[in-house]
Amino acid sequence: MDLEKFFDKVNHSKLIEVLSRTIKDGRVISLIHKYLNAGVLQNGFFEKTEEGVPQRGPVSPVCGNVMLNELDKELECHRFVRSQTTR
Repeated sequence: MDLEKFFDKVNHSKLIEVLSRTIKDGRVISLIHKYLNAGVLQNGFFEKTEEGVPQRGPVSPVCGNVMLNELDKELECHRFVRSQTTR
């Protein structure tokens, strides 16, 4: 399994659910939710973001790591390797 496109497919509802287990301040959760749904500019055109975590943003590393942590927990009883590649 290749996680190369992982960030493009993150389910917003699942991410908010996972974050809500740890972050008890609803204002922070609301801000993250707004960030995820804000959309992006691609080649001068606005695109809605219904899934995925926008890259190069201030919150994307946290959101990505939270979801990868969940993946690690799910795979604890299986043999696998999650490696980081540099390009």
